[in-house]
This record gives sequence, C-alpha cells and structure tokens, in this order.
Amino acid sequence: KKPAPKKRAKKSPAPTAHKMPSTFQLALMAAALLGACSDPAPSGQRPNILLVTLDTTRPDHLGCYGAAAGVTPNIDALAQSSTIFDRVISTAGITPMAHASILTGLNNYKHGMRTFYSEQCGHTLKDSVETLPETLQRSGYRTAAVVSAYVVSEIYNLHQGFEVLHEAASRTGENPSTT
Repeated sequence: KKPAPKKRAKKSPAPTAHKMPSTFQLALMAAALLGACSDPAPSGQRPNILLVTLDTTRPDHLGCYGAAAGVTPNIDALAQSSTIFDRVISTAGITPMAHASILTGLNNYKHGMRTFYSEQCGHTLKDSVETLPETLQRSGYRTAAVVSAYVVSEIYNLHQGFEVLHEAASRTGENPSTT
C-alpha cells in the first residue's frame, strides 16, 4: 500500500495595504491616486503634479477602498479616473523619515534621516540632499506645501524646494481646525 500523499499547506494571500498600511504606504497611495487623476498633458505642456499624503489613515476608511459611500467623496471622485495600488512598501515606519524618502526617492541610509529626534545623529533632512520640489523648481515648476502636522514640517527640513510653505499646525501639534 502506498503512503497517502502529503497535503500541502495553502499559501496565505500576500499582505496588502488593506490590512496593515504604514504612513508611507498611505502617502504613496494618495500620491498615486491624486497624481494620476488627470488626462495626459497635451504635447508640449507639462502635467500638473499634486502630492497628498495622509498620515495614519486606514484605506478601508476611504470609499475607493471599501468604506461606505459618501465618507470620502473628493478622494473617491479622484480615484474614479486614477490608478490606485493595493500593495506598497515603506522605507520607514515613522512619518518624517518616510516623507524624506517620498520627497527624495532615497532610503533612510542615503538621505540621512534615521531617528525621530536626536542631538547626536540625523533627525533632519540634510540641505545637501536634493528633493523633488527642488528638482521641479529647476524644471520651471512652481512649488507649494500645505502642512497640517509637525511631523512633516520645517522642523525636519522637509520644506526644501517649496517656494511657499503654509504650516496649518503649530510646532506643538496644535489642532489646525481650532485655530
């Protein structure tokens, strides 16, 4: 009598952003969602570029990822004509470091931001590291940033290359909706 064949364990599905999103995952998802929301620019014209990051926002609380209709109508409207992603990977689990990677295209060891705060090592983006807004400015784009959380503010030197910077939140983390 032959032994019964061994049963193979079913592989569990790969994790997706729907399950455990990080700050970077959500930022990348929002950037892709909003950056891909328009028709291609006519020949000879540059496209508008809009980067929106959402910190600590679960995708299942956005209509385009399954939340009840009407919860996020503006994001959902953009998603209708955009590319959205189910799986992305963050270079860091902490907002300033993740945003430094978004703005530079570099991992933490290359851009130098590796701690949330330290007097002894890099907790701010070095001036020598070029950011996307700086590159865009050299190409003739106008750049602006509206920031509502100190973790993506001037404190971490994440304002490099933005002609206009509006910090809606104070450095103490004050809620901008009450000011």
